Amino acid sequence: KSLVYVSMDGPAPLAKLPEQRARRQDAAISAARKGTFDAQQLTPGCLAMTSLESQIYTLLRELFFASSSQDSDFAAVLDGSCVDGEGEFKIIRKILHDHVEGDALKGRVTRAILACDADLFLQALLSDVPHLYLIDPFAPYQSSTAVFSVDRWRRALSAESSSSNNLSETEGRQIAFDFVLFALMSGSDYAPALRYANYRSLW
Repeated sequence: KSLVYVSMDGPAPLAKLPEQRARRQDAAISAARKGTFDAQQLTPGCLAMTSLESQIYTLLRELFFASSSQDSDFAAVLDGSCVDGEGEFKIIRKILHDHVEGDALKGRVTRAILACDADLFLQALLSDVPHLYLIDPFAPYQSSTAVFSVDRWRRALSAESSSSNNLSETEGRQIAFDFVLFALMSGSDYAPALRYANYRSLW
């Protein structure tokens, strides 16, 4: 009944490559000037990433499956760097698949994603999956911002955007879609910011 799903970045979609290349070149030049290590150089396909993936697989096996008393209702999955797509997108894809295929048969299913990528917040908002939480791994211990409820975010967006408390589900979805669209206009992994698009004035 419990699943730990570890996802690593795979090869990026073609639409992201030009923006990714430009960002990584800038980051590499900056790191070289400062004499620091640039973590963005750990990319799918390099030897360091292959070695890291092997270590994560070993760690998962030791943590969750070394004991002979392993609970049969527990599973762990490593979605490695050979599988195309960003790690966050692969997690959302898995959540959507499980939600559509089987959640109605299980009752309430709660999911938490341990990540802090900005695109993940937008993907989670659009997913329309209930009881979904995002956890910031870098937030201070017991911080009020460490756990983020996507359900509460959807409700807050709807309340801020309408004086009516009786918005339909479709209207709530439209508000979330508008929010994501305006956020993307401010720049993302796939496109630079639109020159004259100001998120606050658009919203």
